Amino acid sequence: MYPNGSKKLPLGRRVTNLIFLNGVERYKLGAVFGYIMLVNTFDQNILYLLLALALGSIIGLENEYRKSKGVRIFLGLRTSIFVAILGYLFGFLFLMLNNLIILVTGFGVISVIASLMYVEKSNIFKSPTATTFVSTLILFTIGVLTALGAYLYAIIITVLVAALSFYKIEMEEFVANITRTELIATLNLLIIALVVLPILPNYPIGPYEIFNPFQFWEIVVIVAVIFFIQYFASKMIKSGFFLSSLVGGIVSGTTIILIILNLSNQLKNKTKALIANGLFSSNFMMIITQIIVVFFFVTYSTATLVYFLPVTVTFFVLMALSLVLYGKNIKEEIKIKRSPLPLVPIFEFAIILFVVIIAADIAVKAVPQLLPATIFIASFANVIAASLTVGLLFAGHHISASYAALLLGLELIAAVLEKGIVGLFSKNKAFRNAIFTYSIAFSAVLSIVAYLSFAYGI
Repeated sequence: MYPNGSKKLPLGRRVTNLIFLNGVERYKLGAVFGYIMLVNTFDQNILYLLLALALGSIIGLENEYRKSKGVRIFLGLRTSIFVAILGYLFGFLFLMLNNLIILVTGFGVISVIASLMYVEKSNIFKSPTATTFVSTLILFTIGVLTALGAYLYAIIITVLVAALSFYKIEMEEFVANITRTELIATLNLLIIALVVLPILPNYPIGPYEIFNPFQFWEIVVIVAVIFFIQYFASKMIKSGFFLSSLVGGIVSGTTIILIILNLSNQLKNKTKALIANGLFSSNFMMIITQIIVVFFFVTYSTATLVYFLPVTVTFFVLMALSLVLYGKNIKEEIKIKRSPLPLVPIFEFAIILFVVIIAADIAVKAVPQLLPATIFIASFANVIAASLTVGLLFAGHHISASYAALLLGLELIAAVLEKGIVGLFSKNKAFRNAIFTYSIAFSAVLSIVAYLSFAYGI
């Protein structure tokens, strides 16, 4: 019995009564459920509304700041907030009524408003740019996305729009400074990466099935991107040959020493500066980017790097010694010309990298004793290839952490020794003697430390 004396209906009867409610009763029940859902989501909807207001404010404040600096902008703070809130309201109504026509109507309304603003701006400022029209539609979309719960996309779009607007002058200056050669290089890179690569077969072909076209071209793309980034990084650096050589050493110390070698034959009055860059700039970034960083991002392991620490510390001490000897000359201004996308060196590096990976894989499986010699010789041509190979072997559990550290040490020794061998081809006697002597001495010290570290674990 209920407190009022009525009998409690069986479960089946209660369900039957719910099913066979008349229209008015169903409407009342739906209203109750809708009210409950609305109350439960009230706090969340308020937060989304406040977020839409904040995102509109970000773009509006950025526009107001630019207006204060003399930029002619029609979309101010209040308008930006109103547009974002309007987008939120249409998105909220769409959620409540579940009718796509509401969103279509909303975008139609904002398109009319944006068109009127565009016409008004054109009449006032006499500049028929579509920035205001597009910005208004984007702001409205940000409000809609916020209402739909896709607030992360709304935040990202807001930040991008604000950044693009704020850095407009810098972007225009950057575009104005782009040369025809750089534009062609950019298009060539896009063709290499986005047109050629996707259509290549990703399976082994040819004799013994050792050549995979997709993997080889993927290496070409990686090397090309590195050269491309290096070029523009060097271009943005205004501190001369020293810093641009450091940036170049991120990709290839061999390339830097070859450039320095060529300059040593032309600029006899810059001999000490070239020696300093030959010893320091061509080597310093190599151990950080081409050995440590490459190996770590292949393996995500620090165990090998711990074993490699004595050699690393010794290397930095030797680099400090080179600065003591020639540091006062290292920042002398030396101007050179570079290509943003040198196709011949790119393909040379890619071929070497591909061959080294295959040779090392064969060596470790067929004759493991030849692996150190393979890595050492390969490092004369491409340290990145050798580091990548050692990383893949360690990640595949073919070698131990201590043995991988020894191979990384051999890479470093070969790379430093290479600078001395290349230096022998210089016609500048002072440059030739200094580079060869110090490179031999540095590699000898590194060899001793690497051996003691591997043999005795020091």
